[in-house]
Amino acid sequence: MGGRNDHRSNSYRELCPGSTCTGVNAKSLKWLEIDEAGLLSGSVGAGTWTANKAMAQNNSWTPAIPHALW
Repeated sequence: MGGRNDHRSNSYRELCPGSTCTGVNAKSLKWLEIDEAGLLSGSVGAGTWTANKAMAQNNSWTPAIPHALW
């Protein structure tokens, strides 16, 4: 990927076998991508990327989680 000006951000949710993930080995879980963002505004070289917004929000990003996954 060298030289690529790309600041995409993905959010994942684990799919636990029951109603809780307590005691589950994380390596055995299946993961589902629930959110993806990249260039939010402007141009590639001078725009606002997801990573910029997350850093401005105390390194935090709140994805929209589909209600079916609650």
